[in-house]
Amino acid sequence: MSNNDYCLTGMLWGDLAAKLEGAVRELWRYRTEEDLPPRSGPGQIHPFVRGLYFSAKVVYLLRRLFAQQGIGLQVNWGQILLDGNCLCSRECDVIVHHEGGVQWDGDTGVFDFWFVPQSSVVAVVSCKAQNLTAPPAEEEAFAASVFPLVKQVFLLAEACPSADSGEKLRTGATALGFTDCWWLYAGDPDTPDVILAQPQWRGFFDRMLQIATVGDAGNHQPSDSPDAEGS
Repeated sequence: MSNNDYCLTGMLWGDLAAKLEGAVRELWRYRTEEDLPPRSGPGQIHPFVRGLYFSAKVVYLLRRLFAQQGIGLQVNWGQILLDGNCLCSRECDVIVHHEGGVQWDGDTGVFDFWFVPQSSVVAVVSCKAQNLTAPPAEEEAFAASVFPLVKQVFLLAEACPSADSGEKLRTGATALGFTDCWWLYAGDPDTPDVILAQPQWRGFFDRMLQIATVGDAGNHQPSDSPDAEGS
């Protein structure tokens, strides 16, 4: 099958969009302490849990996309293992990679974390379960760790207050070095509902198909990055 044979068909797109909309509704329903006014009594969902839900959904949807298209790539949560040594990048929410790597799991599906050789990595997606107008401060440290290792690094935000602020977010992300940036919906905690950004979803999935079918990871040369973390 040639690269031109891979496309996001209407049926597959409808399936992915429906599942992603379900995830958006869950994210909107279970907002975090930072998203809602303080109140007494029980708090809101823990930000780490919410963020892991978001990135896990992206992993599952990309696995489904590649499987439906017959693309033999893996998609996992983990760290990039620098070739030839035991140093790792920072945690990566989503790693698209060729077959291989070291899997740590809890035998029950609760924990599934991968260490992926740099030479196998095709792309990385950083998922932020936040309402953003600019890349968060921690993304600068992430950039310093991952950008020297992988050429294709993307930012996927949960939300932006508006479409205009989404474009500002994209500008800020690309200025920081991200290859591209998308968001799932526009809205903020004071609005009664969200505006689904389906063109952004389509752009994200189309780009993932594109980079998955070029046949070249396109990574930087393995190196002992000073920003790598010990495994």
